Amino acid sequence: MSKSLPVFKAPLNGISLVEASAGTGKTYNITSLYVRAVLEKGLEPSQILVMTFTEAATAELKFRLRSRLKESLQAIKDDEAGNDVFLQKLISRDYEDAEAKLKSAIDRFDEAAVFTIHGFCSRLLTEYSLQFGVSPTLNCLQINQNCFRIV
Repeated sequence: MSKSLPVFKAPLNGISLVEASAGTGKTYNITSLYVRAVLEKGLEPSQILVMTFTEAATAELKFRLRSRLKESLQAIKDDEAGNDVFLQKLISRDYEDAEAKLKSAIDRFDEAAVFTIHGFCSRLLTEYSLQFGVSPTLNCLQINQNCFRIV
């Protein structure tokens, strides 16, 4: 049994896992939660971690996140949401400094933390190699071979 995600009721603290079959609105929900995090928590793209499984999904998600931020900014500027239920509710909430927060997120989107799970783990092992007790030059092949020993 599937149930829809109440995007405006979902908590924005901690970790949120969005999983479902293809074509069920995962990306729509993730991008909507992302906009909420920018507006309600005042977070910048570098402060929101989004992970997915494949490089293709990562590229698509980055594109869709940036597009959603732009759509949200335009909807707030024009006070027009069209048929998009999320944007309609977004406008009705009248967030403080919404335009400035969305514009800043768009301007700083190149810093967005959108990774594959493997890419994120690789980055952590590289940046925090001393804490993990691994060589800072550890490559992806070695990570795959050693991941159970590291954990």
